[in-house]
Amino acid sequence: MSGIVIGGECQIPYHSPQMWKAFLRFIAEYEPEQVIIIGDFLDCPAPARWNRGTAEEYAGDLQGEIDLGKSMLTGLREVHSGYVGFHKGNHEARIDMYARTKAPAFAGLDCLTVESLLDFKGFDIELRKPIHSLGKGTGWVSSHGDLGSLSKYSGGTAMALARRLGRSVFCGHTHRLGILNESYGLRAASTLTGVESGHMMNVGKAGYIKHGSPNWQAGFATAEIGKNNTVYPALVYISPSGKIRAGFDVPD
Repeated sequence: MSGIVIGGECQIPYHSPQMWKAFLRFIAEYEPEQVIIIGDFLDCPAPARWNRGTAEEYAGDLQGEIDLGKSMLTGLREVHSGYVGFHKGNHEARIDMYARTKAPAFAGLDCLTVESLLDFKGFDIELRKPIHSLGKGTGWVSSHGDLGSLSKYSGGTAMALARRLGRSVFCGHTHRLGILNESYGLRAASTLTGVESGHMMNVGKAGYIKHGSPNWQAGFATAEIGKNNTVYPALVYISPSGKIRAGFDVPD
C-alpha cells in the first residue's frame, strides 16, 4: 500500500505550532509517499477585502507570514523527502485578488504568486490544480473545497462536491473533520465518499470568530491506496496541546 497525508490548513499567523509539530511527527513516523497541503496554509489577512481601509491592511505583516510559512515548509522537508502538493486556498487567493483590484499593473507578476512567494521550486512542491486526481484509476480527487456550497455538517461540503463531480473527494476549507459515504445502484455497487481534513489553527488567535466556539475540528486526513487502486480514508484528530489520535476525537 502507498500512503498519503492530506491537511495543513494552518491559516498562518493564526496557526497552532503544537499542532503543526504533531503533524510533522506523524509524517516522520508514518512515512507517507505523498503529502498534500489542502490550502489556506497562509491566512493573508492584510489583503482581505473586509480589511481594506483599516489598520490591518497597512500592518505590513504579510512578509513575516510568508517567511514563517517557508520556515514551516523547511520543517516539513526535514521529515519528508517525497512528493508534496499544494492546493491554493481562497485565503492565498487574496493576494491575487488584491493585485487585480488594487494594483492591476502588478497582477500576473510571477514574483507575486503564492508558488513564488513560498518558493515551491526550492522546496520541490507542486501547485495542484483546483480539482486534482489522487491517482490514476482511484476515482478520487483532492480540492481545496471552496468550489461549491458550504454545509454546516462535517463531511457535507466534500460529499456535495463528490456528487457534483462523480468522484470521491478529499477537501479542506470547512475546518471540519468528517467522512460521509453514499452508495448507489444494485447491491450498492458504487460508493461516493467525501472527506474533510480539519484544521491546524489556534482558535484563540482568530479574533474574527464570534464567541470563540466555531463548529471546527482540528486534525488531518490520510489515505491508503491498496490493490486495484482502492482508497481507504481515515481521520487523525489533534488536541490543542498536540496529542494525536486516529479515528476518534481527543480530549486534551
